[in-house]
Amino acid sequence: MLQTAKTISIIILVTLLLLLFKKPVEWALNYYTDYTLHNHFLAGIISRLPIIALAIYLIRRFGFQRINGFYPQGLRLRNLQALIIPFGIVIAAGYSKHEVYRAAEPGLLALFALSVLVIGIAEECLFRGVILPLIVRSRAEKKSAVLVAVLLSSVLFGLIHYFNLISQPHNFSGVSSQVIFAFSLGVVFAGLFIRVENILPIALFHGVLNFAFGSGQLREAAEKAPADYSPDTGSLIAGLVLYGIIIAAGIVMTQLSDRQHVVDKVRSNS
Repeated sequence: MLQTAKTISIIILVTLLLLLFKKPVEWALNYYTDYTLHNHFLAGIISRLPIIALAIYLIRRFGFQRINGFYPQGLRLRNLQALIIPFGIVIAAGYSKHEVYRAAEPGLLALFALSVLVIGIAEECLFRGVILPLIVRSRAEKKSAVLVAVLLSSVLFGLIHYFNLISQPHNFSGVSSQVIFAFSLGVVFAGLFIRVENILPIALFHGVLNFAFGSGQLREAAEKAPADYSPDTGSLIAGLVLYGIIIAAGIVMTQLSDRQHVVDKVRSNS
């Protein structure tokens, strides 16, 4: 377990260093053009591509192809029906904000959509595709191996969002809310991943969710005013209740899965 902790620490450190690459890219783009928000999304895309490449390398390096749904014969998925309700909820949420999307300039909207998709792929491949299986493998003999991996990988996924304090240094409460939200989503993403046993639909779901709930950035551009990310007390309490429900859903999906089947997939090299 100690070796696994060291490996995961190195992976997260490298990931943070790659994320820092976004700022100089954004500065360079802003130097040549005045499209600040376009450059923000474009820099986000560019900085996440190396993270995706790193995650793909690690999936192959650790032999996690099968748990991620990649077989020599092609892609495999199980229990795809588990995604129907989550996708429906997210699409409905996105549709409720269609006026924001319609008001956005088409080029900006396209960059925003691509950026949230790339973020979803990068985060899912890394945290669910690599870190979760690493924890499962390190605790393979324990009955709680899969559940502990789901929770620990989600904690790490949540905590890495404190990286946003670099761009929002005076918004600790707002960023902390993002961290808690990310942890709860991490649990449900992990539960879905365990059920579906393929990283691609989970990454797509993550991207669609980011698109549906990230409209504040587009609204900021349309209104030419900074968005307020600091939650009030009422919204924070309501959010915590919602987060609890999301976490419970992820845990239930994890518990419904065949623990030994997941362990065997993690142990078997492709």
